[in-house]
Parts: sequence; structure tokens; C-alpha cells
Amino acid sequence: MSTITIVEKELQIKFEKALKSNKPAKVKFADHEGFFISKEEYESLRETSSIKAVPGLWEKIERGINAPREEFVNKNDLRNLIQ
Repeated sequence: MSTITIVEKELQIKFEKALKSNKPAKVKFADHEGFFISKEEYESLRETSSIKAVPGLWEKIERGINAPREEFVNKNDLRNLIQ
């Protein structure tokens, strides 16, 4: 087996690992390092980055996530208020 074939196989294994696990797979070449990530992970990172770029938005989302359930409105109750 040639060196190129071995490297291709190793890259394929790392790439498949990243896709299946949805976690980054580290790749090293000489003095350089990088990561393979799935499309879903990439899109998630971009979305998170976009949200964090808007001042105060991340904090508002966290407050909503951590808000007591009593502060939430039932969708049926909300429909009754609108009608």
C-alpha cells in the first residue's frame, strides 16, 4: 500500500468519525493542526457565533432558558387572549 493510500484511509476514518459522532476530529500534518467537523456542527457554531455577535441577545436567551415555568404562558391561554 502506498503512503498516499494510507494517508487517504486515515483521513477517511477521521472524517467518518467526525460525521458519526458530531464531534470534531483532530488532524495533524507536520507542523499544522486542524479539525474535521460535521455540517451540523459547523452550522451550529455559525449560529452561536451570530447570536453572540448581537449585544445582549445571548443573555436574553439564557434568561429565558432559566426562567421559572410559572412565567411561561400556555399556548391555549394565549390564543384565548388574542381572540
